[in-house]
Amino acid sequence: MSSSFTVTETDGKIAFALRMNALSELFEAPPLDPFVEQLRTTSGVEDMTAYLAARRLRNPPAVTATLQLPAAGIDAETAATAHRAMQRYCDVQIAAAQRAIATNNFAGRTKLPIGLLAAGAMVAVLLALLWLLPENLQPLIAVLAPIVTIASWAAIWNPVETLLYENWEERRAVQIHATLRAMDIKVMATG
Repeated sequence: MSSSFTVTETDGKIAFALRMNALSELFEAPPLDPFVEQLRTTSGVEDMTAYLAARRLRNPPAVTATLQLPAAGIDAETAATAHRAMQRYCDVQIAAAQRAIATNNFAGRTKLPIGLLAAGAMVAVLLALLWLLPENLQPLIAVLAPIVTIASWAAIWNPVETLLYENWEERRAVQIHATLRAMDIKVMATG
């Protein structure tokens, strides 16, 4: 069995070659049948996405994909059909990632004022205790200060984490699918 997915990368250009039994395998993996030697166990788009996920895409490379299909499954419109399908697929994936980014941003911006208010209130109570406690109880502040510090950190951590880190995967998904959307697709018959 020859490889169902190969990648050639030269001069910042990526060329994918995908062997498939049918064009539908570009988006759907065939069911696993351990009794038969299978050409594919993953979809073509999964293979390409996994490859692109492991490289930098700040400056998207020029990408081409050669789909190797049985001659009976190829007609004059196969490459154009695959290209349009890939664009529609990527549009849906990009829109989903952008919705997730908007949701995460809304959640972070909504939670942050509450977290800051709670942290500020804890610090204000600590300062008030420092000012109001008699001198013989002042050492109690040394015990309370680390507790207030940790509680304040906990109050703002989730909103800050949401705003700073939650969107990394979503932004990466947008980059990957924008690269695949712009990809040139060619079709050739397997021998």
